[in-house]
Order: sequence, then C-alpha cells, then structure tokens
Amino acid sequence: MRYVTLDIQQSGINLLETNGERVMRWSTTPLPDGLIKNGVIVHPASLATLIKSLLVKWGLPRGKVIVCLSGVRYIPRVFSLPNFKRSLRVEVIRHESERRMPVPLDQLHLSWRRLSADRSGERYFVVGVPRRSVQTLVETMAQTGIKNYALDIKPIALARLVNVRESVILNLEPDNADVVLVVDGIPETIRSLPVNRNPEAWDDTVREIGAEVIRTIDYYNSTHLDRPMDPEAPIFLTGSIAGDKAAILPLDQLFGSRIAPVAPLMNCPEGFPVLGYAANMGLVLGRGKSKKLAVLASSPAMAVGIEEQEYKPAGHSGRKFVLAGAVALALILLFPTYQARSGSHAATSSLAQELAVAEGNLRNSVKVTDSTRELKFETGLLAGERQSVLGNQGRYSESLSQLLSGLPNGVVPESVTMTSENLILDGTAVDLPQVINLADQLEGFELFDGVYLESISSPGPDGINSNVFRLRADYLHLESGDAGK
Repeated sequence: MRYVTLDIQQSGINLLETNGERVMRWSTTPLPDGLIKNGVIVHPASLATLIKSLLVKWGLPRGKVIVCLSGVRYIPRVFSLPNFKRSLRVEVIRHESERRMPVPLDQLHLSWRRLSADRSGERYFVVGVPRRSVQTLVETMAQTGIKNYALDIKPIALARLVNVRESVILNLEPDNADVVLVVDGIPETIRSLPVNRNPEAWDDTVREIGAEVIRTIDYYNSTHLDRPMDPEAPIFLTGSIAGDKAAILPLDQLFGSRIAPVAPLMNCPEGFPVLGYAANMGLVLGRGKSKKLAVLASSPAMAVGIEEQEYKPAGHSGRKFVLAGAVALALILLFPTYQARSGSHAATSSLAQELAVAEGNLRNSVKVTDSTRELKFETGLLAGERQSVLGNQGRYSESLSQLLSGLPNGVVPESVTMTSENLILDGTAVDLPQVINLADQLEGFELFDGVYLESISSPGPDGINSNVFRLRADYLHLESGDAGK
C-alpha cells in the first residue's frame, strides 16, 4: 500500500512516499515565516493550500497520508492501574491523567497503549498533547480536502525508527531540537527545545543542546534511582542537521563513541538522506508497517499516535457523567489494595506528582515520604512541562513554586487554581497581616496586573490557623514582543 508522510516543520515540509517497505520519492519544501509558531499552526488555510498543491504536483495520494508537526510539546506518563472493566477504560485513564498531568485535561488530548497486564493490574503508556496544536493541525488537514489521513507524534516516530529499547535520541532541525529518552522500550522523557538559527552562534547553540541532553539524563536518573539509564546507552542523532558533520562537531566532542549510526528498517535508495527523513520513516512504521516490520517493534509504547476519536470533539452525555462517578468510586475502593502490592518507587513517583506546585490540591491524604531533594527534581520537571505546553503562562508556576517554598509559619495553602485569566490561592493563616504579606510577595514577581484579597473570614477557635482567605492574582497580559522575556 502507498503511504505519503508529511513532517511539517516551522521552516519547511518533508514529504516522503513509500510502499510500506521501500522509499519511493522524497522532497523538502520551504515554508514562509510565520505560518507555524511554537508547535501551533498560525495560518491553517495558507498551510493547507501549500500542502494541497504539493500533493497535486505529486499526484493525489491513493493511500493514507500520515502527518506530524514539529515543535509540539508532549507529556509522557506510565500509569499502573488496578484491574477494571473494559467499558470503563477511557474514564479510568482520564481520571488518573487528571491526577498526574501538570496541565488541565481540557488543554490536552490523550493517547495511550497498554504495556502489560497481570493479576495485580495493568500498565499504560499515556501521552498528553496540547489541544491547540492538535486542533490547528486537524483544521489544516480538513482544508486540504484529504479524507484518509492520520496524525502522529514525532518523537515517538523517531523512537520507532531507532528501535532500540534503551537509547537517547536527539533530533536536530533548523528550528527546534527533540530529546527523547527511551528506557525499556518506553519514551520516558520527551522534550522539544527551540534552536537559535543565528549561524554565528551555532556552535554555542549545539553545545547548549548537548548540555541539555546531559541535564535531562541526570534528572531522569535522579528520579529513577532503582533503574537509572545505562551510562553507555547509545545516542542517535537524527534530523536534517545531523547529517552535517561540521554542524554536529561539538556533539561528537561531547559524547564521542556513544553516538551510534541509525539503521532504517526499510529499503532506501542510494543517496537518500536517512537522517533528514527519519521522522517520516518512523511515521510509516507506526501506521503502515508490514508484517515483516511489525515483528521488529521493540515495545507497545511505540504504537502510540493521535487516535481519531481523541482529536474529534465529543459531546457530553449523561451516561459519561455517571461513568465518571463510578470510576472515581472504583478507584477509591481499589487503590488502597493495589498500592499495598505496589513497590515503593511507584508510590514515591505518584506522591511526587501529587505534590507538584500549582497542579491541584496541595493538601491530600497521602503521607509525604519523598526526600526534599527528590521532590525538588520532580517539581522542577513538572513546572518545565507545564511551561513548555502552556507557553508564557508556565512562568507563573515557577514563580508560585518560589513563593510557596518560602511561606512563613502559620500560613497554610489549601489549593491553587490556575485559569486562563488568573490564579486563585485558597488557604488559612494565623492573622490578617500574614495574608497581606503574602499578597505583597505575589505582586513582587511583577507577573500580575493586580493581586486582590477576595475574602477572609474566621470560622471560630477550632485551631491555630483560623483565618480562611482567598487571593486572586490576575495575569499580566504581555504584548507578543515581550512574551519571551
């Protein structure tokens, strides 16, 4: 069967045609500046016109078109869940994702695959994709008039192509770099970094990307003390820049013999730039692989893409609300028994997620067993993930983390809610001056138009912290030119 894959980048579109096992044609088409920004298609109609003209030039596809978008931020998670009825799977996974993802679910699309199952429960690989990026890509493809198409996740497509159960993948493109850590066949960490396109600063840019890879590995190891990455795990370089020996020289000096060659799992003609079209080939392996290639897949996690039912809007029915309630009740009843069977690492990881600043209730019934150092690592990663997904709004999480880490004795935050317009902080304090001091600290970050004491009341002498307060901080809306400051 014929497959046409589109790797849409800020600077251009990589188009590849295969028959599932052999590369047939390929091309790269530059894009005008401004069509795509930070993993979001700004002008879907204009991009759709360009894609349609490309496909008409090649001959309208008789097979499936598979698409990925560069620069999108992804949040991967591995969930261990108790056994449950198949009919409740969607609700159970969404319920756990709401607890574990650092971004509200209404801003994410979820995709998942089951990794394993036994008597104690099941493990799932779940990926959160920013809803806005998916919606603009869907809108673009709808305007091309192409009906038979699929959306996929670029870093996972790269991991499919490499197909090594423990590895580091660094994809270098003119506009962004993707870092993927694969452990036991699972893309445990996925990062997308902007790239400085200034040729005069290129060596410094590559060195900083290399340093970021090392920091990412160090972070992973510090939060997975029971199963750190192999210090000699191979590093695979992909992307259009990876084929330029002079451009990647700083990486050769940094990683040396750990850099391994990419061996594509399909037949390629002589002269075909494998590294530049690595993502395209990975797209084919995910959606259109033959039986011969299927047996080579290293993990069920590699099959994750953006499923059709996930990116089409769904209505809310009464049945769904009933199911949601049933799921919550089932998890409450099942999790104590399940957690008793789970290892201490799973409990520690779940707890660290629960304690992530500004991501839900700050007071919960789980006892704190993590060390301060591990919590700081976990909170730092979640803040980074939130910032990468939400863009400039993510800066508020970092400032809030600093604020809450230095609260005076007697002030207890109960919950933090972050909406698109403001931040709401509820808590208790010994007296009013402490609340006013807290408001002054929020204003000191210079990220808010104003900080307001919405309410304060004393429910009576039932404890030391008797003053219940609510602070509202309205976001400072920056001009587009200031967004990166």
